[in-house]
Amino acid sequence: MLDLTSWTPEYFCENATSCAEHLSKAEVRATIPLLNCSKLHNLRDNTLVRFRGMIQDMQDPECFLERYEVRRKGGDGGLLRVQDGRYRDVLVMNKDEETVDLRASSNKYGERRSMFVISIPGYNGWAVECEEKLSGGGVLSAGVNEVGSPRSVKRPLAEDEDMEVDEAGGVKEHQFKKPLVPAAPSTTKGSSGGASTSNGTNGKVLSAEYLLNSPIPDRPSKACLVKLYSNLEESTLNSLVDVVGFLSVDPALDGSTDQMEDEDELSEHQATHPPPSLIPRIHAISVQKLKHVNPLVKELASPLETSGIWRDIQNLLTQCLFGDRIAAEYLFCHLLSTVYIR
Repeated sequence: MLDLTSWTPEYFCENATSCAEHLSKAEVRATIPLLNCSKLHNLRDNTLVRFRGMIQDMQDPECFLERYEVRRKGGDGGLLRVQDGRYRDVLVMNKDEETVDLRASSNKYGERRSMFVISIPGYNGWAVECEEKLSGGGVLSAGVNEVGSPRSVKRPLAEDEDMEVDEAGGVKEHQFKKPLVPAAPSTTKGSSGGASTSNGTNGKVLSAEYLLNSPIPDRPSKACLVKLYSNLEESTLNSLVDVVGFLSVDPALDGSTDQMEDEDELSEHQATHPPPSLIPRIHAISVQKLKHVNPLVKELASPLETSGIWRDIQNLLTQCLFGDRIAAEYLFCHLLSTVYIR
């Protein structure tokens, strides 16, 4: 049986063709842990994971070290190995004994693009439960209330009537503004030996709600930064994708503790470098566009089959309505409009 837990970025780089062939099979992808239904603390760094969601934003391309030389620190500085830098966020080396030669002529730079992918918005409760059972993962918090029952798809009428408005009659937009949360004050040792506290612009961090940017605020979603290495132009905004890649949750990726003078630059830096414990990175090795999001449907029926089903339903409703075909079509549309939960 194929053991996907032993795959590493280096193994995939050496066996890209055979690995891609395995990942094209639905039964193989189903054995990969689904991040939508798994607790992040149960997954190790650089392990193979899967995430299903919608592309909400696409960042500018970034440059990275695709191949670099690792040398011995001190002594003759001899070459130890040429390391592949793909599918990783940090350089692979022993900091005590090794160093990276950034001026080596054999170094190669590459380009990759990050996509901000959120879990599928408005996912029905029955679909969430079905996806959990099929994946065998943990409990997915999105779309489930405190007692564990699925949230209602439709909002109660009281929520619409109790909408807050300001004095000018407009709707408050506090949920969509960019809130800055004061960070814990950092203490630095002063010249007199005492501790001084630094406040100001550098003591602000973006809130988790703003970083996650859930389309439906009362139904929070999960999010990932997916990094693409190939077919950069094929992915489009609002596309539904199924991503398989290597998980990256190194704490060094957190930009909330970085220091900057300008508040706008700091906010942009924190938005593009969120804490990996909140928004993990996935270095994609396989991306499939989803034609539908129903976990119970394995393959879509052909247009010929669906047209035959539609004719049978139309004939049945027409007979029930004494031969009125137009009324049968109206009745069919009415029946579809009343389906809001399964």
